[in-house]
Amino acid sequence: MSTMKLTGWEGMLSVSPEQDRERKTTNPEPVARDAIKESDQAVKRELLTPFVNDIAGPVSEAYHSARFAHAKSSVSIVKQEITIRYRLNDDQIAAINLYAKEYNIRYLNRDRHDHAAAAAMRIIDHKLIASRIPNGVRVSDVGGNPLYHIAHANSHVHVCGHVHDKKDQMRNVMRLQAVKKKTMDSKVAVANMAAKYLERDKSFVCFEDARFCLHPTPILTSVHVYDIPLDH
Repeated sequence: MSTMKLTGWEGMLSVSPEQDRERKTTNPEPVARDAIKESDQAVKRELLTPFVNDIAGPVSEAYHSARFAHAKSSVSIVKQEITIRYRLNDDQIAAINLYAKEYNIRYLNRDRHDHAAAAAMRIIDHKLIASRIPNGVRVSDVGGNPLYHIAHANSHVHVCGHVHDKKDQMRNVMRLQAVKKKTMDSKVAVANMAAKYLERDKSFVCFEDARFCLHPTPILTSVHVYDIPLDH
């Protein structure tokens, strides 16, 4: 009788071709298969762990090199691009690149800003937080910049844009001029949102302190703002 050898974590077995065919046609219970698979994985982990934890050994070096290469490859595949238009020096650019390794950042070095590095990081954090919100879900952005959401056609966002001090008043004056230009934008969605802002449409912006906003949304975001005290 001819036999074939099967090697595995369960050991060496000798079975006949007839027995092997019978084994293959038998449909074991799923629970049993899962239990065998989990047991098999547990044995592998138990056998490999001492080698992986031996940081000076060749197995450990190969294992961690493979993990790092996979992680690096995964990050590079999913990297998104962010454009920063502000003027930044080399030290600021290096700090921002270190701060946001998961993004490909394109620097235009075009616009002046009193706090350019902080403004750039705010853009990055906006992008990061927005990526965690499911598509189509309504959001209230506390103290957010309506112009940012107009430019990105974020029609699902409501802005609580309360005026807290003279700086906010000045920002609103400058923002109003920029929004007027956006009403002529070639992108219809952008132009429509700009028009909503000028009409003071409360579905988009309410100019209220967020604690007293009546516009219902399931998600609140607050990025680099001081509109709500930390104890609220």
